[in-house]
Amino acid sequence: MRKILPSFLIASLFLAVFAINPNLTQAAGSIYLSPASATIAKDSYFSVSVRVNADTVDAVQANLSYPADKIDFTGLSYGGTGFEIQAEGSGGGGSIRIARGATSAKSGDVLVATISFRAKVDSGSATVSFTSGTEGIKGGSVVANAGSGGTYSFTKPAPEPEKDKTAPKISDVKAVDIGLNKATITWATNEKATSTVEYGPTEKLGITASSTKLVKSHKVTLSSSLLFPGSKYFYRVKSKDGSGNESKNEIGEFKTKGYTVKIKILDQNEEPLVGVKVQLLSEVKETTTDKNGIATFEDVSPTIHAVHVLVGDQVLASTIEVGEESNVDVPQEFKVKVAFTTPKGFGIAGANDNVLLVLIVTVLAVIVVSFVIWNKKLRLHKGSKPKEDKSKDSPS
Repeated sequence: MRKILPSFLIASLFLAVFAINPNLTQAAGSIYLSPASATIAKDSYFSVSVRVNADTVDAVQANLSYPADKIDFTGLSYGGTGFEIQAEGSGGGGSIRIARGATSAKSGDVLVATISFRAKVDSGSATVSFTSGTEGIKGGSVVANAGSGGTYSFTKPAPEPEKDKTAPKISDVKAVDIGLNKATITWATNEKATSTVEYGPTEKLGITASSTKLVKSHKVTLSSSLLFPGSKYFYRVKSKDGSGNESKNEIGEFKTKGYTVKIKILDQNEEPLVGVKVQLLSEVKETTTDKNGIATFEDVSPTIHAVHVLVGDQVLASTIEVGEESNVDVPQEFKVKVAFTTPKGFGIAGANDNVLLVLIVTVLAVIVVSFVIWNKKLRLHKGSKPKEDKSKDSPS
Protein backbone atom coordinates (compact mmCIF):
# COMPACT_ATOMS: atom_id res chain seq x y z
CA MET A 1 0.00 0.00 0.00
CA ARG A 2 2.89 2.37 0.82
CA LYS A 3 4.43 1.76 -2.67
CA ILE A 4 1.15 2.37 -4.53
CA LEU A 5 0.22 5.59 -2.70
CA PRO A 6 3.10 7.84 -3.96
CA SER A 7 2.43 6.84 -7.60
CA PHE A 8 -1.28 7.52 -7.15
CA LEU A 9 -0.57 10.96 -5.67
CA ILE A 10 1.82 11.84 -8.54
CA ALA A 11 -0.73 10.82 -11.17
CA SER A 12 -3.53 12.70 -9.38
CA LEU A 13 -1.42 15.84 -9.12
CA PHE A 14 -0.44 15.50 -12.79
CA LEU A 15 -4.05 15.32 -13.95
CA ALA A 16 -5.13 18.11 -11.57
CA VAL A 17 -2.62 20.49 -13.11
CA PHE A 18 -4.18 19.99 -16.56
CA ALA A 19 -7.72 20.25 -15.16
CA ILE A 20 -7.61 23.46 -13.09
CA ASN A 21 -4.67 25.60 -14.29
CA PRO A 22 -6.19 28.71 -15.97
CA ASN A 23 -2.87 29.69 -17.63
CA LEU A 24 -2.74 26.70 -20.03
CA THR A 25 -3.17 28.64 -23.28
CA GLN A 26 -0.62 29.48 -25.99
CA ALA A 27 3.04 28.46 -25.80
CA ALA A 28 6.19 28.54 -27.93
CA GLY A 29 6.75 24.77 -27.89
CA SER A 30 4.86 22.15 -29.90
CA ILE A 31 3.73 18.54 -29.68
CA TYR A 32 3.92 16.77 -33.03
CA LEU A 33 3.92 13.37 -34.81
CA SER A 34 6.91 11.87 -36.59
CA PRO A 35 6.76 11.00 -39.36
CA ALA A 36 4.03 13.41 -40.37
CA SER A 37 3.33 11.43 -43.56
CA ALA A 38 4.07 8.07 -45.10
CA THR A 39 2.76 5.57 -47.65
CA ILE A 40 1.76 2.24 -46.11
CA ALA A 41 0.82 -1.04 -47.82
CA LYS A 42 -2.35 -2.76 -46.71
CA ASP A 43 -1.91 -5.14 -43.73
CA SER A 44 1.47 -3.58 -42.95
CA TYR A 45 2.33 -2.29 -39.46
CA PHE A 46 3.74 1.19 -38.98
CA SER A 47 4.82 3.32 -36.03
CA VAL A 48 4.29 7.01 -35.27
CA SER A 49 6.24 8.86 -32.57
CA VAL A 50 4.67 11.48 -30.32
CA ARG A 51 7.32 14.13 -29.56
CA VAL A 52 7.47 17.44 -27.69
CA ASN A 53 9.80 20.30 -28.55
CA ALA A 54 10.06 22.94 -25.80
CA ASP A 55 12.62 24.92 -23.82
CA THR A 56 11.71 23.00 -20.67
CA VAL A 57 8.78 20.73 -19.92
CA ASP A 58 7.68 18.68 -16.89
CA ALA A 59 4.68 16.79 -18.29
CA VAL A 60 2.83 16.08 -21.52
CA GLN A 61 -0.79 15.19 -22.18
CA ALA A 62 -1.35 13.95 -25.76
CA ASN A 63 -4.88 13.13 -26.94
CA LEU A 64 -5.37 11.86 -30.50
CA SER A 65 -8.06 10.63 -32.85
CA TYR A 66 -7.73 8.32 -35.88
CA PRO A 67 -10.15 6.71 -38.42
CA ALA A 68 -10.76 3.23 -37.03
CA ASP A 69 -12.16 2.05 -40.37
CA LYS A 70 -8.79 2.61 -42.06
CA ILE A 71 -6.21 1.84 -39.38
CA ASP A 72 -6.09 -0.30 -36.25
CA PHE A 73 -4.42 0.83 -33.02
CA THR A 74 -2.07 -1.99 -32.00
CA GLY A 75 -0.19 -0.59 -29.02
CA LEU A 76 1.91 2.00 -27.16
CA SER A 77 5.57 1.80 -26.25
CA TYR A 78 7.82 4.09 -24.20
CA GLY A 79 11.29 2.88 -25.07
CA GLY A 80 13.69 5.81 -25.36
CA THR A 81 11.25 8.33 -23.90
CA GLY A 82 12.50 11.11 -21.64
CA PHE A 83 9.48 10.91 -19.33
CA GLU A 84 9.66 8.43 -16.48
CA ILE A 85 6.12 8.73 -15.10
CA GLN A 86 3.18 7.16 -16.90
CA ALA A 87 -0.13 8.64 -15.77
CA GLU A 88 -2.29 7.49 -18.66
CA GLY A 89 -1.92 5.27 -21.71
CA SER A 90 -4.83 3.82 -23.68
CA GLY A 91 -6.06 3.47 -27.25
CA GLY A 92 -8.71 1.92 -29.45
CA GLY A 93 -11.98 2.74 -31.14
CA GLY A 94 -10.54 5.81 -32.84
CA SER A 95 -9.11 7.48 -29.71
CA ILE A 96 -5.73 7.51 -27.97
CA ARG A 97 -4.77 9.15 -24.67
CA ILE A 98 -1.21 9.51 -23.38
CA ALA A 99 -0.08 11.31 -20.21
CA ARG A 100 3.61 11.35 -19.19
CA GLY A 101 5.54 13.14 -16.48
CA ALA A 102 9.21 13.67 -15.62
CA THR A 103 11.00 13.66 -12.26
CA SER A 104 13.10 16.57 -13.57
CA ALA A 105 12.36 19.07 -16.33
CA LYS A 106 13.26 18.06 -19.89
CA SER A 107 14.41 20.41 -22.64
CA GLY A 108 14.70 20.31 -26.42
CA ASP A 109 13.08 17.69 -28.68
CA VAL A 110 11.97 14.75 -26.49
CA LEU A 111 10.17 11.48 -27.30
CA VAL A 112 6.91 11.08 -25.37
CA ALA A 113 5.64 7.72 -26.68
CA THR A 114 5.43 5.55 -29.82
CA ILE A 115 2.07 4.48 -31.27
CA SER A 116 1.74 1.36 -33.42
CA PHE A 117 -0.89 1.02 -36.16
CA ARG A 118 -1.87 -1.47 -38.87
CA ALA A 119 -3.20 -0.40 -42.27
CA LYS A 120 -6.61 -1.92 -43.05
CA VAL A 121 -7.14 -0.56 -46.57
CA ASP A 122 -5.15 -0.39 -49.80
CA SER A 123 -6.17 3.07 -51.02
CA GLY A 124 -6.95 6.56 -49.74
CA SER A 125 -5.43 8.11 -46.62
CA ALA A 126 -5.98 8.51 -42.86
CA THR A 127 -5.27 11.51 -40.67
CA VAL A 128 -4.16 11.09 -37.06
CA SER A 129 -5.03 14.34 -35.28
CA PHE A 130 -4.40 15.86 -31.88
CA THR A 131 -7.59 16.65 -29.96
CA SER A 132 -8.36 19.08 -27.17
CA GLY A 133 -6.37 18.77 -23.98
CA THR A 134 -3.05 18.13 -25.76
CA GLU A 135 -0.49 20.27 -23.93
CA GLY A 136 3.02 20.39 -22.53
CA ILE A 137 3.38 21.79 -18.96
CA LYS A 138 6.23 23.42 -17.02
CA GLY A 139 5.62 24.61 -13.48
CA GLY A 140 1.88 24.87 -14.05
CA SER A 141 2.22 26.82 -17.32
CA VAL A 142 1.62 25.67 -20.87
CA VAL A 143 4.91 25.50 -22.75
CA ALA A 144 3.82 23.40 -25.78
CA ASN A 145 0.61 23.11 -27.83
CA ALA A 146 -0.62 20.49 -30.30
CA GLY A 147 0.67 20.44 -33.84
CA SER A 148 -1.20 19.44 -36.98
CA GLY A 149 -0.86 15.65 -36.60
CA GLY A 150 -0.06 13.35 -39.50
CA THR A 151 -1.58 12.03 -42.72
CA TYR A 152 -0.82 8.51 -43.99
CA SER A 153 -1.61 7.17 -47.46
CA PHE A 154 -2.33 3.53 -48.32
CA THR A 155 -1.46 1.32 -51.25
CA LYS A 156 -1.80 -2.28 -52.34
CA PRO A 157 0.82 -4.70 -51.06
CA ALA A 158 3.65 -5.43 -53.46
CA PRO A 159 3.04 -8.73 -55.30
CA GLU A 160 5.03 -11.61 -53.94
CA PRO A 161 7.89 -12.56 -56.24
CA GLU A 162 7.16 -15.61 -58.34
CA LYS A 163 8.62 -18.65 -56.69
CA ASP A 164 11.54 -20.25 -58.48
CA LYS A 165 10.45 -23.67 -59.71
CA THR A 166 13.44 -24.47 -61.92
CA ALA A 167 16.10 -26.83 -60.63
CA PRO A 168 19.79 -25.99 -61.16
CA LYS A 169 21.47 -27.29 -64.31
CA ILE A 170 24.45 -29.53 -63.55
CA SER A 171 27.41 -29.66 -65.94
CA ASP A 172 31.09 -30.60 -66.25
CA VAL A 173 31.03 -33.37 -63.63
CA LYS A 174 34.53 -34.78 -63.05
CA ALA A 175 36.40 -37.05 -60.67
CA VAL A 176 39.82 -35.44 -60.12
CA ASP A 177 42.86 -35.67 -57.84
CA ILE A 178 42.47 -39.45 -57.63
CA GLY A 179 44.97 -41.28 -55.43
CA LEU A 180 45.26 -44.46 -53.40
CA ASN A 181 42.71 -43.31 -50.80
CA LYS A 182 41.42 -40.05 -52.21
CA ALA A 183 39.23 -38.53 -54.89
CA THR A 184 37.56 -35.15 -55.41
CA ILE A 185 34.34 -34.63 -57.36
CA THR A 186 33.83 -31.27 -59.11
CA TRP A 187 30.97 -29.84 -61.16
CA ALA A 188 29.22 -26.58 -62.04
CA THR A 189 25.64 -25.27 -61.81
CA ASN A 190 24.00 -22.34 -63.60
CA GLU A 191 22.82 -20.89 -60.26
CA LYS A 192 24.00 -20.99 -56.68
CA ALA A 193 23.15 -24.30 -55.04
CA THR A 194 24.27 -26.82 -52.42
CA SER A 195 26.82 -29.58 -53.10
CA THR A 196 26.12 -33.27 -52.43
CA VAL A 197 27.94 -36.39 -53.61
CA GLU A 198 26.50 -39.87 -53.08
CA TYR A 199 29.02 -42.65 -53.65
CA GLY A 200 29.82 -46.27 -52.88
CA PRO A 201 31.32 -49.53 -54.22
CA THR A 202 28.07 -50.42 -56.03
CA GLU A 203 25.41 -48.47 -57.93
CA LYS A 204 23.33 -48.48 -54.75
CA LEU A 205 25.82 -45.85 -53.50
CA GLY A 206 25.04 -45.38 -49.77
CA ILE A 207 27.70 -42.87 -48.64
CA THR A 208 27.10 -39.10 -48.69
CA ALA A 209 29.41 -36.09 -48.56
CA SER A 210 27.88 -32.61 -48.78
CA SER A 211 28.07 -28.86 -48.19
CA THR A 212 25.09 -26.55 -47.62
CA LYS A 213 26.93 -23.47 -48.90
CA LEU A 214 25.27 -22.03 -52.02
CA VAL A 215 27.84 -21.85 -54.84
CA LYS A 216 28.09 -22.24 -58.61
CA SER A 217 31.44 -24.05 -58.65
CA HIS A 218 31.23 -27.25 -56.61
CA LYS A 219 34.04 -29.29 -55.10
CA VAL A 220 33.56 -32.19 -52.67
CA THR A 221 36.47 -34.27 -51.35
CA LEU A 222 35.50 -37.85 -50.53
CA SER A 223 36.51 -39.42 -47.22
CA SER A 224 39.93 -41.10 -47.40
CA SER A 225 38.95 -43.62 -44.73
CA LEU A 226 36.18 -44.98 -46.99
CA LEU A 227 38.24 -45.33 -50.19
CA PHE A 228 40.33 -48.42 -50.92
CA PRO A 229 43.32 -48.46 -53.33
CA GLY A 230 42.78 -49.84 -56.82
CA SER A 231 39.00 -50.06 -56.39
CA LYS A 232 36.07 -48.94 -58.52
CA TYR A 233 33.49 -46.56 -57.03
CA PHE A 234 30.19 -45.24 -58.33
CA TYR A 235 29.00 -41.71 -57.63
CA ARG A 236 26.25 -39.19 -58.36
CA VAL A 237 26.15 -35.45 -57.66
CA LYS A 238 23.12 -33.44 -56.50
CA SER A 239 22.52 -29.69 -56.07
CA LYS A 240 19.61 -27.81 -54.48
CA ASP A 241 19.01 -24.08 -54.99
CA GLY A 242 17.75 -21.57 -52.43
CA SER A 243 14.10 -22.30 -53.36
CA GLY A 244 14.50 -26.01 -52.67
CA ASN A 245 14.64 -27.16 -56.31
CA GLU A 246 17.01 -30.11 -56.64
CA SER A 247 18.68 -31.78 -59.61
CA LYS A 248 21.04 -34.74 -59.93
CA ASN A 249 23.16 -36.23 -62.68
CA GLU A 250 23.53 -39.77 -63.95
CA ILE A 251 25.63 -42.24 -61.96
CA GLY A 252 29.29 -42.10 -62.93
CA GLU A 253 32.31 -44.09 -61.81
CA PHE A 254 35.98 -43.72 -61.01
CA LYS A 255 38.76 -45.99 -59.82
CA THR A 256 41.25 -45.15 -57.13
CA LYS A 257 44.91 -45.44 -57.99
CA GLY A 258 46.36 -48.89 -57.31
CA TYR A 259 49.75 -50.58 -57.44
CA THR A 260 51.77 -51.69 -60.46
CA VAL A 261 52.34 -55.45 -60.34
CA LYS A 262 54.91 -57.38 -62.38
CA ILE A 263 54.52 -61.18 -62.41
CA LYS A 264 57.27 -63.31 -63.92
CA ILE A 265 55.83 -66.60 -65.15
CA LEU A 266 58.27 -69.55 -64.96
CA ASP A 267 57.95 -73.17 -66.02
CA GLN A 268 59.08 -76.22 -64.05
CA ASN A 269 62.66 -75.60 -65.13
CA GLU A 270 62.34 -71.95 -64.07
CA GLU A 271 62.50 -70.84 -67.66
CA PRO A 272 60.32 -67.81 -68.52
CA LEU A 273 57.14 -68.50 -70.41
CA VAL A 274 57.01 -66.03 -73.28
CA GLY A 275 53.88 -64.87 -75.09
CA VAL A 276 51.38 -66.63 -72.83
CA LYS A 277 48.21 -65.04 -71.51
CA VAL A 278 48.00 -64.24 -67.79
CA GLN A 279 44.75 -63.37 -66.00
CA LEU A 280 44.35 -61.56 -62.67
CA LEU A 281 40.90 -62.86 -61.80
CA SER A 282 39.94 -60.53 -58.94
CA GLU A 283 40.75 -57.50 -61.12
CA VAL A 284 39.23 -58.95 -64.31
CA LYS A 285 42.49 -58.13 -66.07
CA GLU A 286 44.40 -60.02 -68.77
CA THR A 287 47.75 -59.44 -70.45
CA THR A 288 50.50 -61.34 -72.25
CA THR A 289 53.99 -62.01 -70.96
CA ASP A 290 56.83 -60.15 -72.66
CA LYS A 291 60.11 -61.60 -73.96
CA ASN A 292 61.27 -61.98 -70.36
CA GLY A 293 58.13 -63.82 -69.32
CA ILE A 294 56.78 -60.83 -67.32
CA ALA A 295 53.09 -59.90 -67.18
CA THR A 296 52.47 -56.32 -66.04
CA PHE A 297 49.23 -55.09 -64.43
CA GLU A 298 48.34 -51.51 -63.41
CA ASP A 299 46.15 -50.16 -60.57
CA VAL A 300 45.95 -53.41 -58.64
CA SER A 301 44.31 -53.42 -55.20
CA PRO A 302 46.20 -54.68 -52.13
CA THR A 303 44.82 -58.15 -51.43
CA ILE A 304 45.31 -61.83 -52.40
CA HIS A 305 44.76 -62.33 -56.13
CA ALA A 306 44.18 -65.53 -58.10
CA VAL A 307 46.49 -65.82 -61.14
CA HIS A 308 45.64 -67.96 -64.17
CA VAL A 309 48.25 -68.75 -66.81
CA LEU A 310 46.88 -69.94 -70.17
CA VAL A 311 49.40 -72.27 -71.89
CA GLY A 312 47.98 -73.84 -75.00
CA ASP A 313 44.79 -75.53 -73.92
CA GLN A 314 45.90 -75.66 -70.28
CA VAL A 315 44.93 -73.27 -67.46
CA LEU A 316 47.54 -73.19 -64.71
CA ALA A 317 46.59 -71.48 -61.43
CA SER A 318 48.49 -69.72 -58.66
CA THR A 319 48.09 -66.76 -56.26
CA ILE A 320 49.93 -63.58 -55.29
CA GLU A 321 49.42 -61.18 -52.38
CA VAL A 322 49.74 -57.48 -53.15
CA GLY A 323 50.65 -55.41 -50.09
CA GLU A 324 49.55 -51.89 -49.16
CA GLU A 325 52.77 -50.00 -49.77
CA SER A 326 53.36 -46.31 -49.12
CA ASN A 327 55.24 -45.76 -52.40
CA VAL A 328 52.79 -46.39 -55.22
CA ASP A 329 55.39 -45.57 -57.88
CA VAL A 330 57.54 -48.66 -57.14
CA PRO A 331 56.17 -51.82 -58.87
CA GLN A 332 55.60 -54.90 -56.74
CA GLU A 333 57.32 -57.91 -58.32
CA PHE A 334 56.33 -61.57 -58.08
CA LYS A 335 57.45 -64.92 -59.50
CA VAL A 336 54.90 -67.58 -60.33
CA LYS A 337 56.14 -71.10 -61.14
CA VAL A 338 53.62 -73.28 -62.95
CA ALA A 339 53.50 -77.03 -63.52
CA PHE A 340 54.55 -76.90 -67.15
CA THR A 341 57.72 -77.91 -69.04
CA THR A 342 58.45 -75.85 -72.11
CA PRO A 343 58.83 -78.13 -75.16
CA LYS A 344 61.54 -77.47 -77.69
CA GLY A 345 60.60 -74.58 -79.96
CA PHE A 346 57.67 -73.47 -77.71
CA GLY A 347 56.88 -69.82 -77.86
CA ILE A 348 58.15 -68.38 -81.11
CA ALA A 349 57.80 -64.98 -79.54
CA GLY A 350 60.76 -65.85 -77.33
CA ALA A 351 62.92 -67.63 -79.88
CA ASN A 352 66.36 -66.51 -80.92
CA ASP A 353 66.16 -63.52 -83.26
CA ASN A 354 68.54 -65.15 -85.82
CA VAL A 355 66.44 -68.32 -86.00
CA LEU A 356 63.33 -66.24 -86.49
CA LEU A 357 65.03 -64.27 -89.27
CA VAL A 358 66.06 -67.50 -91.05
CA LEU A 359 62.49 -68.78 -90.89
CA ILE A 360 61.12 -65.56 -92.35
CA VAL A 361 63.71 -65.56 -95.20
CA THR A 362 62.97 -69.22 -95.98
CA VAL A 363 59.26 -68.59 -96.20
CA LEU A 364 59.79 -65.62 -98.52
CA ALA A 365 62.17 -67.63 -100.72
CA VAL A 366 59.65 -70.42 -101.09
CA ILE A 367 57.00 -67.89 -102.12
CA VAL A 368 59.28 -66.29 -104.72
CA VAL A 369 60.42 -69.62 -106.24
CA SER A 370 56.83 -70.84 -106.41
CA PHE A 371 55.78 -67.68 -108.22
CA VAL A 372 58.64 -67.97 -110.76
CA ILE A 373 57.86 -71.63 -111.53
CA TRP A 374 54.16 -70.92 -111.90
CA ASN A 375 54.85 -68.00 -114.25
CA LYS A 376 57.22 -70.08 -116.40
CA LYS A 377 54.71 -72.88 -116.77
CA LEU A 378 52.08 -70.36 -117.80
CA ARG A 379 54.28 -69.03 -120.64
CA LEU A 380 55.17 -72.55 -121.88
CA HIS A 381 51.54 -73.46 -121.97
CA LYS A 382 50.73 -70.47 -124.13
CA GLY A 383 53.70 -71.18 -126.55
CA SER A 384 52.69 -74.82 -127.21
CA LYS A 385 49.19 -73.98 -128.47
CA PRO A 386 48.89 -75.12 -132.20
CA LYS A 387 48.46 -72.40 -134.80
CA GLU A 388 45.21 -72.14 -136.73
CA ASP A 389 45.39 -73.48 -140.38
CA LYS A 390 44.32 -70.53 -142.49
CA SER A 391 44.77 -72.31 -145.92
CA LYS A 392 41.69 -73.02 -147.98
CA ASP A 393 40.86 -76.28 -149.76
CA SER A 394 41.96 -76.20 -153.48
CA PRO A 395 39.45 -77.25 -156.10
CA SER A 396 39.83 -80.76 -157.34
